[in-house]
Amino acid sequence: MKQFLSSFFLFIFLGSLPFASFSQGKFMLVGGGSETDGGWSDAPYQWAVQQSANKRVAIISTAAGTTWLPNYFVKLGATSAKNFLLASVALADAQPTYDSLMAYDVLFFKGGDQSEYYTYYKGTKTEDAIRNKFLAGGVLAGTSAGAMMLSGVMYTAMNGSILPSQALANVDDSRMSLASDFVDVAPQYLFDTHVVERGRFGRTAAFLAKWTLDTGTSPITVGMDDKTALCIDAAGLGVVRGGTAAANIYANTLGSTGFKRSGTKPVIDSLRVTQLLQGDSIDFTTLKASGLQTLTVPAIAQETRNATILLSGNNSPTMSASALQQLAQNGALSDTIVLICNTGTGNVTTIAQNLTALGAPVQVVALSMAVQSSASAAYSQIYRSRKFLFAENNASLCVSFLNGGPLGSLLVGRLMASNTVTAFIGDDSRLAGAWYVDNYTTATASYDGALNFQSGIGLLQTSIIQPNTYVNTNYYENTSSGVPFAMVTKGLAYGIFLDGDVVARYYVQGDTSFVVSQGSIPLLILRNTGTLTDVAGLFSGYSRNVAGFEKMTLSLMDNTPYRLGTGIQTAMEEEMPAATGGIGLWPNPAQDNLYVSLPAGYDAQHAMRYTLCNMAGATVQEAAWNGDAIDVSALPAGYYLLQITDGTQRWTKPVAVQ
Repeated sequence: MKQFLSSFFLFIFLGSLPFASFSQGKFMLVGGGSETDGGWSDAPYQWAVQQSANKRVAIISTAAGTTWLPNYFVKLGATSAKNFLLASVALADAQPTYDSLMAYDVLFFKGGDQSEYYTYYKGTKTEDAIRNKFLAGGVLAGTSAGAMMLSGVMYTAMNGSILPSQALANVDDSRMSLASDFVDVAPQYLFDTHVVERGRFGRTAAFLAKWTLDTGTSPITVGMDDKTALCIDAAGLGVVRGGTAAANIYANTLGSTGFKRSGTKPVIDSLRVTQLLQGDSIDFTTLKASGLQTLTVPAIAQETRNATILLSGNNSPTMSASALQQLAQNGALSDTIVLICNTGTGNVTTIAQNLTALGAPVQVVALSMAVQSSASAAYSQIYRSRKFLFAENNASLCVSFLNGGPLGSLLVGRLMASNTVTAFIGDDSRLAGAWYVDNYTTATASYDGALNFQSGIGLLQTSIIQPNTYVNTNYYENTSSGVPFAMVTKGLAYGIFLDGDVVARYYVQGDTSFVVSQGSIPLLILRNTGTLTDVAGLFSGYSRNVAGFEKMTLSLMDNTPYRLGTGIQTAMEEEMPAATGGIGLWPNPAQDNLYVSLPAGYDAQHAMRYTLCNMAGATVQEAAWNGDAIDVSALPAGYYLLQITDGTQRWTKPVAVQ
């Protein structure tokens, strides 16, 4: 970062970032978390010592400290290290304080409350010492609040801390307190910390939006994960020298429109995001990243399903009211909605009542093996419907049901058919994607490297969907890290974050698919079009579920359609069963399994058999039939005649096999 001076200018032109030169100063930015003797913190803290001329470390805080950290720095090569308790303006502005600090070449600021640093040190001789020491070639270092206070654009927290969901809901919230009148050695940079641990990727983007909208300038934003350190030398090369997670770089260089307000919400079409892991580096003069090894290109580049899909961000029927209304009103209000749910779940009754109140008929199908094994009314209802709703399901049990028998296969086939409408409520929204995080509600799962990824239904075939992103602080690391980790390890193109009352609608217009949202916060979409990647490696015996990547784009969307694909794939249109009279077949043409629906009201009194004949009249397949799928996978492609009989009645219908 060649020179963080108050005369530094940031120019953005076609994604190029020509920076003015820095002075000799260096930075060590730590995302928080306890240092570990012999662990993750050794390399970066030792680097800070080695970069200083006299190898003396001043450890500055507004709260009393122990001797552990000074002793730790000495063990890493410091000639001396001393705690400085500066908890008042008077102490910070004293000449002896300035003289003492200037005798050290590493100024390390501990974690705590950055509003205290801002209150006590602004305009004092301590601030002068920070600036002058940096310009003289010293090292400015900090962890957590101590790193955030080194920003040229500083989140002061003067009006209290703000959660990610609150920052995304209102970019003008009084708690979005940013200032550029403190330490000004990095005037076009904004530092945030505890990003993955506290789910702050949305908050960090909102900070960038706030400053850009208010001032017209877009600082490069560095969000540090806990137990991770980024060391930046005088030439502008930043290296992750110690860390169990990532350094996150946000740059407003890709958007065609830049940040805007949608009411009070920040929105942007494309924000560049880079995540760097241990050993990776970035040249801040060009934003070129190095060290990532694996090229990950999505196997499927875009979403092309010819259907309407509704995704809500919360399990509550009240929060999901918009999804229910859109489901009821899409197509004919009289269309029966098949509600797929687990048995004995509390919200199902309320959801069904809410739909009925809207004038939509509802047929509840409670998933169980008893239902699976029965060729009953559920079979007929699923067969005839084009509207489906998933709510209150156990994800793994639901997927097992869908893969476990003829009724499940039939349901999957109907969901995949063209022009269907399927809604997913809250936690069930995960099922619509290609993969989902099964155990995101297990505290510390991501930190322990124990996130469990499972195959979803795949209506959105190259996406992973995370509802309840901010439902519980104990899950923040799981919900924020699981999506990009799956995108990297499973080769997915899109990661979709939902929360609260946000409802996203996937739909097709012409030959193009879009997603549009409404709610109190923006819809967050992470996109991978092909990038160098890696995942966090073993460090001190464990690895976290944190991904690294050279470049993805993060979009904050609200009410404006976001394009997900072109060249829509039309599913094979099934022949719907007749209400009375003959049998119905699906799919027709068939590839593997052929499903048969008997006439409405028919009650079998005798054992049934089926026969398949080729067009020459020769029997090619026959067997007893109890309502299960008929396997036609061994038949050559062509046209056949299916005959079903119970010994007294007989139904015949042509079928094509592909």
